[in-house]
Amino acid sequence: MNSDYTQRINLHGYTPRERILNREKLRLSKQLRNSLSFKDNIIVDGKRMGLVIDSGNHTYQKIIKSLPDEKFETGTYVDWANARWLITKADYDDEVYVDGFMEQCNWNLSWQLPSGEIVRYWGVDLNATQYNSGETTMNGNKYTYGSAQHKVALPYNLHTIMLGTPQRVFLCRNMEKPTPFKITQNDSSSRSFGNGIVDISLLEDKFNADADRLINVDGENVWIADYFEPEVQKPSVSTTLSEISGSRKLYLDMMQTYTVVFKDADGNEILNPNFDWDITSDVLNDIHVQVQGKTVVLYTKNEKLIDETITLQILVDNEFSSEMIITISGFY
Repeated sequence: MNSDYTQRINLHGYTPRERILNREKLRLSKQLRNSLSFKDNIIVDGKRMGLVIDSGNHTYQKIIKSLPDEKFETGTYVDWANARWLITKADYDDEVYVDGFMEQCNWNLSWQLPSGEIVRYWGVDLNATQYNSGETTMNGNKYTYGSAQHKVALPYNLHTIMLGTPQRVFLCRNMEKPTPFKITQNDSSSRSFGNGIVDISLLEDKFNADADRLINVDGENVWIADYFEPEVQKPSVSTTLSEISGSRKLYLDMMQTYTVVFKDADGNEILNPNFDWDITSDVLNDIHVQVQGKTVVLYTKNEKLIDETITLQILVDNEFSSEMIITISGFY
């Protein structure tokens, strides 16, 4: 068979089904791009792509469709129309394109990690209070407690999966008298498709003036429940001990060798640590330096450098371990 003819036949695929599928993708790609619902350069999970967005009958919920050979997953964010959206459904039949559903995020949930870091994630907040006014009366109308319930959908990640009872968060725009909520459940399995979504159930709780704090996060004031001052991290020092050997005087016109030995806390030698030499001097450009593993060779014959110093430092796992200061001296 003529090779040019074969090449033309296989241009869109090697089987009849593959050729039909690829031609359909080309047709749909043109058709979707010409649709009034097509939106280009939308940020989906941090990447630019085009989407067909069908407004439908719901202002804050949109049906979405990808172009052929482009994909999206549940639990990922979409930045569109000056808002953040969360993809809550995505069809796994993606041979031609992906159908899905996204909802506009309406609350940026903020909380503090055990490390002290404050994190914030956009989610879809739904008031789940049913069959009551959101109040519970006890002791013959003497005391009235809030019993409002909410459900917040968040993208699954290492932070959101750790949210759980009895942790408290704020869901309130009233900055003077905010209302906290206690987490009662973290459903991480019901919508674990794609990247996944966690559904956080919350019950209205009491404000704690001693524990709840208004904190400025990236220029915005947010309420953090049960806030604590994070510990100040002290500069870490490597637990691997190192010792540099060699003369503390570098004599002119003499090649001198410096070596480093590593030991653990019990004095046992460590043969292959993750380390670097850090060599500094105001006159380093006028000094010959040769580094080879655990050995450094220094040399100069420039008399103008007498009394200048060179600092040798050892960094283990990018942390300071030891140092030696060397003075350049006259001829030996």
